[in-house]
Amino acid sequence: MRFRDAIVDGRRQKFIPEMRLWHYEAHVGMLRQTSGSLAMRVRVDTPIADAAHVQSRWAIRVVDLAQWMTSQAEAMAKLSAFAPESAVSASFPGTCSDKLQLLNGWLSPAGQRSRQAYRRARWYLRRRRDQTRISLEVCSELGGPFTLLVNGEPLATVSLPPAEWKWFSVDLSGAPFDEAFVMEIRLERAPWQFSEGLSSVRRRRIGESGMKRLMRGAQSILPSAAALG
Repeated sequence: MRFRDAIVDGRRQKFIPEMRLWHYEAHVGMLRQTSGSLAMRVRVDTPIADAAHVQSRWAIRVVDLAQWMTSQAEAMAKLSAFAPESAVSASFPGTCSDKLQLLNGWLSPAGQRSRQAYRRARWYLRRRRDQTRISLEVCSELGGPFTLLVNGEPLATVSLPPAEWKWFSVDLSGAPFDEAFVMEIRLERAPWQFSEGLSSVRRRRIGESGMKRLMRGAQSILPSAAALG
């Protein structure tokens, strides 16, 4: 199998022609840019004549998956529909880890109120119509630019101060409601060693905007006040 090119951070990059193996010391820079994962799109030159006797019914056709991979936003939106129900809006930071969480960038929880991610990490979420904002706190050792994306589309970019917790709140009104979507957090700075690519996240909340919450509270108080008067 020949690996000719790959999509790295949304851009097509060339690998060394005819390369089958990578030497870590020699190619660590190139591998670091893939955030720990390699995605391949394969073209069939000659179909295999044997029938698929042992294969079960497919969940996603390979041809569809290959077409989605040309657009990060489309791929994230399509794949979120296949997330297992147990992974959608799961508690955070959680008390245990599974393979899906590790594949989505989350380190195993350490029994604290925060959880670490390496460079980029994802949640599968579902919101009600009235849940229009998500808030969280993030901390990174060296700080730097930090982006939130929904279904592959950037929502906001903030600058993290070094080794300090930063709180921010983002509008979710453009995200679908009553169906799963993917929220990705991404540290934009390229690390030179593993610890520099870590960020910690805590206090993730999804809910109404502060103004809507105040208005709803006022509406519930007014009838009571009128009755007393």
